Amino acid sequence: MELKPQKTIYFFRHGQSEGNIRHLTPRDEDIHAPEQNLTQHGREQVMRLADRVKSIPLEIIISSTLTRAKQTAEIIQEHTQYPVEYSDIFVERQKPYTIIGQRRNDPTILAIEEAWKQSLFSVGGQVDGGDNYITLTERAQKALQFLQGRPESTIGVVTHQFFFNTIMIKAVLGEAITPEIYQRLQEQYWLENTGIVIMQYHPEYSFSGWRVWTYNDLSLIH
Repeated sequence: MELKPQKTIYFFRHGQSEGNIRHLTPRDEDIHAPEQNLTQHGREQVMRLADRVKSIPLEIIISSTLTRAKQTAEIIQEHTQYPVEYSDIFVERQKPYTIIGQRRNDPTILAIEEAWKQSLFSVGGQVDGGDNYITLTERAQKALQFLQGRPESTIGVVTHQFFFNTIMIKAVLGEAITPEIYQRLQEQYWLENTGIVIMQYHPEYSFSGWRVWTYNDLSLIH
């Protein structure tokens, strides 16, 4: 007999943000911004997402505390009246503090950014306080434990592409994860803005107790 999930989690990537279209900015003006707002297109995406979310019987929405995620959650809440909580555990990978506010075409900044990107897929030191492979996978495990421990059975989570993939990879692979596999899966899976992922949990499911039910569902959104 198939076990029904104890929890169903709907993950929503935030709408298009200013950072998602930075390639349209002249290279000498492009900076590592400390925060990003939704674009007008991103707000329109979230409005369409909210129409879909109305049909999902969520008990709560938990959102990343970053501006683009909070704005996404606020628009959904306005249209659904679902309660919203905010948690730092679902924020995107954190960049080194030394590159925030700096121009991307600066050679020194480029070198720091490259070293940081390498740290995301290797077991080594942190680069100026930025996330690395260890901090991300450990936070993903905490996020899964946090969701398992919530009293609600149907939860929405507004988060970010890279960190959500970390959650999914950790849920599927558990202790079998390696930096090499992690990098390959990060590069092969891409969650679009306002894409929906459904994951289900039951402690008696094989391996970690987690299942990925859908990935990157964009029906009626784009």
